Amino acid sequence: MSSLTRHILTLSSGTAMASILTLAMTPILTRFYSPEAFGKGEMLNLLSALMALLLSLRLDAALIFKRTEEEASRLFSGILTLGCFGTCFFLILAGISALNSDKSIYLILPLSAFSIMTYESLIWLLNRNSEYKFIAQTKILFALSINGMKILLALFLNDERGLVLGAFTGQALVTLPLLFYFIQRRNLKLRIDPRLIISSITENKDLPQKNLPILLVNQGKDLLLNAVILKTMGPGVLGMVVLALKLLKTPVIFLGNSISNIIYRKLSEDESVDEQKATYLYFFYVSLIIAGCFIAGSILAPYAIRPLFGERWEAAGTYIRILAPVYFLTLVYSTIEKVAILTCQQGFVLATNIFTELLSLATLWLAAKHFGPVETLICYVGVWVVPKIGFILFFISKRKISLASNESNQSQEKPSRKEVN
Repeated sequence: MSSLTRHILTLSSGTAMASILTLAMTPILTRFYSPEAFGKGEMLNLLSALMALLLSLRLDAALIFKRTEEEASRLFSGILTLGCFGTCFFLILAGISALNSDKSIYLILPLSAFSIMTYESLIWLLNRNSEYKFIAQTKILFALSINGMKILLALFLNDERGLVLGAFTGQALVTLPLLFYFIQRRNLKLRIDPRLIISSITENKDLPQKNLPILLVNQGKDLLLNAVILKTMGPGVLGMVVLALKLLKTPVIFLGNSISNIIYRKLSEDESVDEQKATYLYFFYVSLIIAGCFIAGSILAPYAIRPLFGERWEAAGTYIRILAPVYFLTLVYSTIEKVAILTCQQGFVLATNIFTELLSLATLWLAAKHFGPVETLICYVGVWVVPKIGFILFFISKRKISLASNESNQSQEKPSRKEVN
């Protein structure tokens, strides 16, 4: 078994176990929290995740490319410093919003965002040292801590406040010990070097943080989707959709997150563009296999919703079937998207994503005024799917991707990444 395959299995097992724990504890959460609370809580947690992305500016992904521990430590210190300033700014905005709307829970969101940013940065530090087993264990503990705190706080706050506070407390219980572990056991020195931050932004056009606009569009899309559903169909329907999406996202997280960290590590060491293409091609076919299994599961899943999650969540089964094509294409599209980004076509990917999301959200808004929730979501999925399929077919035909390409590439001289760029 190759080292790459072994690392994939290690990370995937941790991510899979974390997903299984989350799914196993979800039926408990649905007994305490109503669909309305789930919908509002998801909106706030998505807003916190978007703040975390803005705080880090995706600089945490550059940690893996630093050649020495000293450079990685200084960059990590810079990320924390920028995050502190950003958190203070968001706290001021949250304080103003809390005063105007009497929602003190808004003050938790910037703190939760800072916790998420720190956690993600520490995971990249672990990935830099190829500590995949430690990453897998941390992901399991992270999922267990967050969901456990949500259940515990449901005994006192069974509305969206319990979900937001539970997420923040669970994140902090894992992030803070992990940070202290790095500082004390790994001799992580918090030294700020502005030049290193600037160089991390300007060097290497294929660094992951260069995809920040694409990540912001994807993250903002989820927030806008929930906002439109909340505005047009109410928090109850949003809660049902949130549960459906949560169940559907499991295979996406299982495949995408585990592989991405390993791939970025491989790209930092391997200058061969042909081998990179072969790697992504392999994951493209894996995506198809996983997607097939997951589509089959989504057909059977609606029958298990009522006994597992309760009678008031029964409508989520219908939404699973409607939204399944979106996540089938997400698995395939995300792999093709990585290839396009690797070959310096970020603009094309960004334009496709923006066009697709704006068109589909506009369709959702208009359809909600004339149809019921089921028909509205069908319209949304139909409009969302068409541009994504067009992008996949266009890109495959343009790049002439085929399994035979690997054999022909072995007989040719492999150009460096710089030459391709």
